[in-house]
Amino acid sequence: MKSDGNLEHIAFIMDGNLRYSNMQGIEKRDGYTAGIDVANELMIYCAEKGIRHITFFAFSTENWFRNSQDVNMLISVFEEYLEIQKEQIKNGKNSRFRILFRGDRSAFSAKAQLLMSEIEECNSSGYDTTCTIAVNYGGRQEILDCVFNSTLKAVNDCGDIKINADNKINADKINIDDYSGSTHVAKMAQENFLNEMDSYKQIDMLVRTGGYRRISNFALWNLLYTELFFTETLWPEFTTIELGAMIDDFYRSKRKFGR
Repeated sequence: MKSDGNLEHIAFIMDGNLRYSNMQGIEKRDGYTAGIDVANELMIYCAEKGIRHITFFAFSTENWFRNSQDVNMLISVFEEYLEIQKEQIKNGKNSRFRILFRGDRSAFSAKAQLLMSEIEECNSSGYDTTCTIAVNYGGRQEILDCVFNSTLKAVNDCGDIKINADNKINADKINIDDYSGSTHVAKMAQENFLNEMDSYKQIDMLVRTGGYRRISNFALWNLLYTELFFTETLWPEFTTIELGAMIDDFYRSKRKFGR
């Protein structure tokens, strides 16, 4: 079944890699590598279905609190993935995909940050599907950061109002007559906020593997009327067949969007 436009964005919470590794008696790294193979298969499958946006929740802001060995292993796997993706894009092998990254990159190594930037810069202009990888990402922090940055931009754009070195408003520069109190700044901040947050496509369908029924601080702004699908299947065992059955269920549902 080809997407008729109702299903434009699928997001995946890829849970179960460690449990898969334990069950198979393999190294943790190999479990995550198997998970990357699944993600690559799903990218191709979704593109063939005409789905224009895919998001993978790869590394959360909370994942840093795992033991240091696991964190270092995850970062190593991620950097290896970035190097492979960069080479594939340079060789024209991933020309149907545009790969973007969502989240705070500053916590990663300079090498990883550079690779992410290079991948985004090298993306093909003739892509069919945008694949967003959420790394060092948290939905709540994303909203808080956007509120701060949108307000800061609105204040700076108002001319006479200045921001000091501590990112605080210089109050004696505010002219209430010109700005009607804080209303003008607030409206500009709201517009900035919506422009930024709505630049990410609303998620139509969210799939979480691994058996847990929660969204784990993922894409809070983009889940307004998302259809949620949960499966006991561990991520490295998730298949296009199971996804296809979920997509069929998606099309059987009647989406009212609150109306």
